[in-house]
Amino acid sequence: MGIVSRSGALAVALGLLVAWPAAADSPARPRPYLKRSPRGLVELTMGRTGGTARRTDTGRVLWKVEFYAFPGQMVLLDDGRTFILRGPWARSRAGLANLALAFWRDGRAFREYSVGDLLRDRSRIQRTVSHFFWRNNRPTPGFKPGLSADQRWFTLGLVDGTCYTFSTASGKIVKKWVRRPPPRR
Repeated sequence: MGIVSRSGALAVALGLLVAWPAAADSPARPRPYLKRSPRGLVELTMGRTGGTARRTDTGRVLWKVEFYAFPGQMVLLDDGRTFILRGPWARSRAGLANLALAFWRDGRAFREYSVGDLLRDRSRIQRTVSHFFWRNNRPTPGFKPGLSADQRWFTLGLVDGTCYTFSTASGKIVKKWVRRPPPRR
């Protein structure tokens, strides 16, 4: 049996402590999953390299995508044709060209917005080791993020207090307002 010196043990512990945040601040690995629309009329089977949407009553294939999206990125609508894709982890600050939101119909994107298209105050971005946060979807009085009950509207909040409501049929912004942004960290 070897005896580890106190300074050696301290060096190992400090090394693990320094490496842990970087490892914790990385995206999860793709894993297969099943996601259903709000009323369960459509289900998406996502594999590691793409997904297939089907009607749950007939099993008929509605559309396919050839990319992986994490469960929280996909918002399926019951119409069987439309879904909303939230962008992945935003990494590149150059021009904020990262995908923020895309509206898809029948397996094809018909309207897209980048982070730079939507964010007014770039100084409110919250940075981490590997990416940055630009959304703030915490519900507050007068603000309920996500898909509306009738599935006609999708609402999104940003870290600078800007809020948008989009039409799910056209992908266009139908309402924009500013709520009080959260305090700076």
